[in-house]
Amino acid sequence: YLYPASSSRLLSSSELSSYSTKQLRYIRNEIFARHGYLFKSADLNQYFRSQPWYKAQGKSISLSEIEQLNVILIKGLENE
Repeated sequence: YLYPASSSRLLSSSELSSYSTKQLRYIRNEIFARHGYLFKSADLNQYFRSQPWYKAQGKSISLSEIEQLNVILIKGLENE
């Protein structure tokens, strides 16, 4: 995983501040990928399909509250 803790604890903007926008996008989408989310975006689809742990299952997934909050945080950092 790029950022294993993103599904188990709340992240902070300071710990993510050294990542590029592209890296943040992959970290954010890794949260979805862990649940088997099937990506429409060609680059994300290709990247996650190359990961041995990724098992595409579909678009209907459920995120924990921690994961939802981390997605919001990371998305905000991507938009800065």
